[in-house]
Amino acid sequence: MNFLIKLFALFAIILKVGAIYDGDTAKEHQFPYTVLVHSPQFFCAGAIISDRHIITAAHCLMSIRKGGKAVVNVGVHEYYGGGLSDGITLSSSKFWIHENFTMPSAVFDIGIIELKVPLNFSEKISSLKLSTKENADLDVEDKDVVLSGWGYTYDYSGASRELQYTNLTLYPLNECKKFKSHYIENLNENHICARKTKGLPCSGDSGAVMVSRKTKKIVGILSYVKDAENGVDIHYNDCISDVPVVATRVSSYINWIKEKTGLNFGHQHQSSHFIKTYGIS
Repeated sequence: MNFLIKLFALFAIILKVGAIYDGDTAKEHQFPYTVLVHSPQFFCAGAIISDRHIITAAHCLMSIRKGGKAVVNVGVHEYYGGGLSDGITLSSSKFWIHENFTMPSAVFDIGIIELKVPLNFSEKISSLKLSTKENADLDVEDKDVVLSGWGYTYDYSGASRELQYTNLTLYPLNECKKFKSHYIENLNENHICARKTKGLPCSGDSGAVMVSRKTKKIVGILSYVKDAENGVDIHYNDCISDVPVVATRVSSYINWIKEKTGLNFGHQHQSSHFIKTYGIS
């Protein structure tokens, strides 16, 4: 029973990972691939990878009851009190949580949502390509990344009303492992780490993607932030620390994504709007 209580407490901690602490407010539809993913049990972010598919973190979907649906809001800039300023609300036809995903170790933290109806791409709604690089030196070429979400902001008062973003720098995994006393979860080669240049992901940003400023491809999916101190669980996310955040390395799961979605990664859709107007070069 004590184990179950601890496990549910951990779920509560991780599912709260959300808004960006000390981030910058995005321009309207600056990141048209970023979506809200939620149900009555959770609030996360995700990204569009095709006209029918959303990528997010597995732990964001694990609390959905059997037969339940994930709700996805696309083309959104403002979120307030359960309402939206604009955008479209869609539900899933099905979703997949990686079969090897476990808690509390949080490995294989990746999930895919399939939408009931295809999206119509526009300047407000678009998809991104996935990084297929499998080499461990991803941080050398793609070290500068951007992450966007509606997570907690500087005052921890709740989800941000307007979409926030922050720039991060990927951090070598071997160096990241030196911070293991600040994580409940385990690190392995299927993770990437990042450190802040300014703002840091916080509660509500789980499932948000890290996008390379150089290649404009998704390299990671936010999994967790600091949740322990000297190996002892803490019941909040320390969104102002210098401890690296941990993300699922997308390139490790390309075959799994292809199996579930049928996507052809030689012909991934990418928005020219992203390349021309985001100023992330």
